[in-house]
Formats: sequence, structure tokens, C-alpha cells
Amino acid sequence: MKKKLINNWGLKILAFLIAAFTWFIVVNVDNPETTRQFSGIKVEVVNSDIISKNSAKTYQIVGEDTVTVSVTAKRSIMNKVDPRNIVATADMNDLQLRSLIPIKVSIKNISDIQVKATADPVNLKVTIEDEMKKSFPITPVSKGTVRDGSILSDMSVSPESITVRGPKSIIENISKVTAEVDVGGLYEDTTEEGELFIYDNNNNTVDQTLLRTNLNSNPTVAIKLLQGKSVPLKINDSLVMAAEGYNIEEVKYEPQEVQIVGEKKVLSSIEEIYVPAGALKLEDLKERTDTTIDVTPYIPEGAELADKNAGKIAVAISVSPLDAKSFEIATNAIAIKNLSDDLQEKFEKEVDIEVQLRGKDDVLNNLTLTNKVSIDLKDFKEPGTYNVPVDLDLPDGVSAVAPVQVEVILEKK
Repeated sequence: MKKKLINNWGLKILAFLIAAFTWFIVVNVDNPETTRQFSGIKVEVVNSDIISKNSAKTYQIVGEDTVTVSVTAKRSIMNKVDPRNIVATADMNDLQLRSLIPIKVSIKNISDIQVKATADPVNLKVTIEDEMKKSFPITPVSKGTVRDGSILSDMSVSPESITVRGPKSIIENISKVTAEVDVGGLYEDTTEEGELFIYDNNNNTVDQTLLRTNLNSNPTVAIKLLQGKSVPLKINDSLVMAAEGYNIEEVKYEPQEVQIVGEKKVLSSIEEIYVPAGALKLEDLKERTDTTIDVTPYIPEGAELADKNAGKIAVAISVSPLDAKSFEIATNAIAIKNLSDDLQEKFEKEVDIEVQLRGKDDVLNNLTLTNKVSIDLKDFKEPGTYNVPVDLDLPDGVSAVAPVQVEVILEKK
């Protein structure tokens, strides 16, 4: 019996098949095949230099450069799949119809035998066009606000220009290149690394991954700050003259103060900006007059306007006609000055002198000439009868309509 069992190969083969089938069933029940999708896998273009090797051409990806990858594998293998290890490549050597590159997917550390990975879409779409390069100036641009009391004076960038290479359609549409720095809170001169931005003609930023430049790093921006101070303006308006019969009512100017910048020790010595009379010289005014003066030449040395365009000051001059009023002056109320010791005076007529004065109505109504009328006899040394000018001590804005004289008789004592 024992010998029969040992020599029965048919039973042995049947037992092996039953064991293998049992193992297959167990494995597939405990370790089934599953499928997972991984989105946002970036496609890497390889061997892209073959486009520009023989001619000045370049490529541009049309649409998205990411794909969704479907992975099918046993559950034990799937547990090892990490999206960071999924590699999607488009080999420019496989370019079809000058626009489509098949996308191949592999997973690091897992063999292709153990998994099946496919990309959606299956092709990367590109356009082939002429390559172009062009140089652009780099403009420094600030964002943020410097600390109170400081003013952003100047910015300079290094290097001053950049050479950009890429598809002709993109290069031709570039309008400007900037290096942006954040000046928020700055209070002294410094140098910062600028963030490079490239803009198209619609002022949209250009995707720099589509371009190549001659820069190995971001440009640097030198930032110069000055201290700021607001100081009042003082404008001498003594040469603003009204025509006869008119009065300058008011001279107003705006702004009444300006913002200046400079070194701190210079600013500390500046209390006002004085504008001399020669800067505002106007005569024979009969009506309101508006003009401007430039205060830039009168900024003290070592300082300057914070805004170089803020030097124009608007001046408004109000002019009005004067009122006239008659006053009578008794001759005995006229003070005598500088009479020679050997002479004595008397008036030809002991009558009141009439004087017409012009000025603002409210001033004239409150005006009195007591102790404000005199004659000066210093130039009269011989006896005789003379017409002598009468001197009137009048307040500002009041004047005589016509010169006033009085007839005086000088006699020997």
C-alpha cells in the first residue's frame, strides 16, 4: 500500500494543482488588484534641445503642463505608491505632427512589471515657433510705506537691463520688466533683493518658466531715503501795488507750507522758506489777480522739495476800489517842524484846510487826524510867503486823493 502511494504520480500532480489553486485564491482574496488616480502630476519635457540644435526654434506648451495619472497594481504594491515619486515625461524625440508628444509614466522604486500607469491626457501639446531674444531695461518699483519722517528719495537697480530669450510671440509682447522691493518700515539707506516681474502689453505678468534670461539671480535694488519736514512759506508781498484809487485787500497763497527733504542736521536749521519781494512784483492792479511763483530757488542749500513738481505756489490777490472822505484841518492844529530860530511863522489865511482821503470805508469812518498833521520848514531859511506841503501821518491803506499845501508867511523875529 505504501509503495502504491509513493509511485502514484497522478495523485501527486493533482495535489500540486489543488495547492496552487488554493494559493491563487488566497492571494487574490487578501491582496486584490486596485486602481487609483493621482492628479496634478507635472510633465517634464526631456531632450528639448533638439528643437534649437539645428535652427533658432523653441517650443511652448499649449494648455496645462500637468496630467492625471491612473495607477493599477496589487494592493500591497499600491500602498507603496507616493505621488511625489510619479514621473511623467514627454520626450521631444517622440514629437508627432510637430505638436504632440506622448507622455510616459513611471514610478520610482517600483518596476513597470508590478504596476500599470497611464496619463490623461496621453499627449502633451506644444507649438514650435521661432526663438527670439531682446534686452529690456529693469525698472525698480517699491511697495509699502517707509517709516514716518522718512521719504523715499531714489532707487537704482543692478544690473540695469536684462536679456530675455524665448518664443517670438511672447518676446514681442513684453512691455516692461520690473524689480519690486518692499520698503515698508525702512528708515535708512539699504540694498534689497528685488523680485523680478515681466509684463506684457496688457499689463499682465508673463510666465517666466517659458523664458530664459541672462541673470543667475534676482537683481538688487539700492534704496536711498531722506528725512522729511514740513515748513511754512513766508512770501514778501510788499511789491504788490494797486492802481490809484484801489486797495490791495488780501494776498493769499496755497499751499502755505511745503514738504522738504535733506540730511537731518540741515533740516533742523530750517524753520521757514522765505520768498523775497522780487519774486512777487505786480503794479497798477485794479481787479482780482491770480498768478504763480516758483519757490524752488529759495529752498536752502542742502535741502530740496520732496516732490520736485510741488514748487509752484498759487497766489490770489484781492483788489477793491477805495472810498473817499473829506476831512477839515484847522491851521492852528498843524505842527511846525524845523523853523529857523530867527524866523517866525503865520498862516496867510486862518481857515481850515480841506483834505480828501481815500481808503476803506470802515477805516475812514474811525480815522482822526489829531496830532497827525505837520509841515517841515527846514528848507525855508529866508522871510517870505511860501506854499508848504502838508505832511499827513496816515495808517496803512489810507492815502490823500491829492497833495495838500498850506500858505505860510515867514518873518524876521
